[in-house]
Amino acid sequence: MQILLLATGEQRKLAVLSDAIPAPLLPIANRPLMSYHIEQLARQGFKNILVSLYWLPGYIEAYFQHGQRWGIELNYILQKNALGNAGAVRWARSLIHDTCLVHPVDMLLDLDVPALLAFHRNCGGAMTLVCTPGPAKGSPVVQLDQAQRVLGLCDSQPDRESVVYTGVLVIEPQVLDLIPQRTKYDFCNDLIPVVLSAGMEVYAYRSTGYFNPLASFEDYQRAQEDVLYVAWNDGAGKIGRSLPNIQKIGGQQAASGIWVGRHTAVHPSARLKPPVMIGENSRVGRNVELGPNVVLGDHVIVDDEASVQRSTVLNNTYIGQLVNIDGRIVNQGMVIDVETQEHLQIVDDFLLGGIYDEIVVSSLRRWFDFWLALFFLVLALPVMVVVSGISLFSTGGVFQRELCARGPLQPANPKRETGRRVFPLLRFRTRRSDGSKPKIGQWLERLELNRLAELWSVVSGELSLVGPKPLSVAEAECLTETWQLAHFDRVPGFTGLWYYQTHARSDLDEVLVVDAYYIAMSNWRKDARLLWNTPRAWLSRVLGHQVKMNIF
Repeated sequence: MQILLLATGEQRKLAVLSDAIPAPLLPIANRPLMSYHIEQLARQGFKNILVSLYWLPGYIEAYFQHGQRWGIELNYILQKNALGNAGAVRWARSLIHDTCLVHPVDMLLDLDVPALLAFHRNCGGAMTLVCTPGPAKGSPVVQLDQAQRVLGLCDSQPDRESVVYTGVLVIEPQVLDLIPQRTKYDFCNDLIPVVLSAGMEVYAYRSTGYFNPLASFEDYQRAQEDVLYVAWNDGAGKIGRSLPNIQKIGGQQAASGIWVGRHTAVHPSARLKPPVMIGENSRVGRNVELGPNVVLGDHVIVDDEASVQRSTVLNNTYIGQLVNIDGRIVNQGMVIDVETQEHLQIVDDFLLGGIYDEIVVSSLRRWFDFWLALFFLVLALPVMVVVSGISLFSTGGVFQRELCARGPLQPANPKRETGRRVFPLLRFRTRRSDGSKPKIGQWLERLELNRLAELWSVVSGELSLVGPKPLSVAEAECLTETWQLAHFDRVPGFTGLWYYQTHARSDLDEVLVVDAYYIAMSNWRKDARLLWNTPRAWLSRVLGHQVKMNIF
């Protein structure tokens, strides 16, 4: 059997969002809608899939490419005009030579495709429509007690109930020749009467799996919640029906019903009520309330003391301080009411807005740190070879790793422990296995040559070139006050203001005070000055002099 996914976007569901984002790319639990259908089909053994495109086709093809990520092959068919669902299949006629499953991707459906195919072949009809118990808004309703005239049923005594047509069907190739070429044509309104008039049979397959037509923003928000509840409870959960093909979602489950993406910072004073999903590279500020039933996309900032409940916040969105979001879908400055379907554009960037500038700056900074640290590594390679030889000869090893904290290790509420967020900081070894430190090791530490290996942590993304001081796990566990925890608002750095104004014997409070001032006052110009003057600061530290430079 062949598979044709209809990703044309002709119906323009959820139009306010799909005007800029193709419906197949609209996120459900931070994954594009079409990815659920692809994974479902791939899991059931279908590896070659046709995809029909019309509205914003480049976005879809750029994201899914040829399907290598899912171990399948996607072949795209580009429409020049809107042709309707049946017309889109007729446009692909030259590539369809076998029984074909036609599957729109602008809804969410849990479908047992092998069972559907077995039903279709057992009935022997020309078409089989996939229906589900209804009614449901936005889908054609079919009365099964009228099926003798409208739809043939393989069951001898069908239950007298209303069902809705999901938009999915199985069709034989010869039926496609009944569809006029280059004409807008619909399956239910146009093709089925022609098929029945030609003496062919049409059957209805009743699917008992999950179905959401995504016909409204209320449906869209409910889909977010349903997927979260299924993943949280690993089964039917709140929705009453299981989604065996839609149980795995992205992000790391930091606590029961709470998923957090990579490189995301959640302040320990934030209160999270599951289910909650937070995307990658996002930040949740102090005293924020999240949940229940909340999905935050990637690159989202929820500022201090804001609250979000029963809502979906799309990528690259900023939510300002004290802003309350409840029962809304937010896309940067646009707010959509889930119940009324009304939307409005907020023009005050202090309340809501996009954060493209911050994303660009962050990406450029990471790119700058990577290449400059790599350059320094190559430049210092001769010295590092000598140091590694000295370490091996004097201590019996080359490297040592110290666990450092990338976030708070003592949440304000111990019952919401989200795990120890640590990373290994690489340095040249200065101690023997028994803990003793040879004189050559003391010499390496005095000259700080053992820290050259930290440049690899910058390349790998664990450190930035300039930032607050990296804290060991033992030091991080001592941080309890709010101003101290602000230390984790920035990625730790190879150098920074702490490198100028503290020394190896400075106590933790002194370091934290300096870093708190740095975090409050820093910008890229001051970071550049700190980096430029680091060699001078190193020389002063080695000579034991006080570093006096007007950096800030």
